[in-house]
Amino acid sequence: WVQRGIFTRAVRWDGSNSAATELGALPFLSEDMVAFAVNDVGTAVGWAEDFFGSNVRAIRWDASSGAATELGNIGTTPLGQFFSYAYDINESGTTIGTASKYFPGASYARNRAVRWEASESSATELGGLEFDTDDLYESEAFAINNNGIAVGYIAPPFPTSMDQRAVIWLKDGRAVDLNSLIDPSSGWTLTVANGISNTGWVTGFGFFDPDGQGGSSETYQRLFLLQIPIPEPSSYVLALFALVGLSARRH
Repeated sequence: WVQRGIFTRAVRWDGSNSAATELGALPFLSEDMVAFAVNDVGTAVGWAEDFFGSNVRAIRWDASSGAATELGNIGTTPLGQFFSYAYDINESGTTIGTASKYFPGASYARNRAVRWEASESSATELGGLEFDTDDLYESEAFAINNNGIAVGYIAPPFPTSMDQRAVIWLKDGRAVDLNSLIDPSSGWTLTVANGISNTGWVTGFGFFDPDGQGGSSETYQRLFLLQIPIPEPSSYVLALFALVGLSARRH
């Protein structure tokens, strides 16, 4: 994106030159627009904020024309307010991101991971985990591969830093806790997954305890690289997959 006057505009740079092409706006006062991801065909996704900042709308931009299409949400306040963000798109055009979910009679919303199918605008809410029977959990999806597997996190209401769980969502929308796919004695708690390759490598970060719970060593945040079966795990028994801790440490 680039700054135009006091506003931000979504742009595309073609591979053959360095000139920026401004992408289209929606037929309303969309003051700030952000293009966040693009696939090989040239279809881009992101979001636009309206004039008063009361709504943020997930957007898909056409590869050839640059025209903007508003992607659907999963509910609004009684005043029609909502927020939705598109974070990634795969080669078949499936888009993932996050949308706000409001609850009738409540003054709060929860972020929920959503998926928009190619050439469609309606949003499908992705599944949660079973630790929250009150439907108050939060989730966000950050990346999707060409097999249709998305990654992100799910967190219960008012979590501590280690309550959050890194997850994958299968093509049918079911969530799988990545912590269930690693050795439980590894010392890891995987909290966020933010990238996935077409070959099943997942990146993210979590907490690592070198000598296990109750030991004397400090638990610290660390990046991880994990490989999962492709196209999908056939079963979800506890199993040890390739898990690599990368050299990032926070005290």
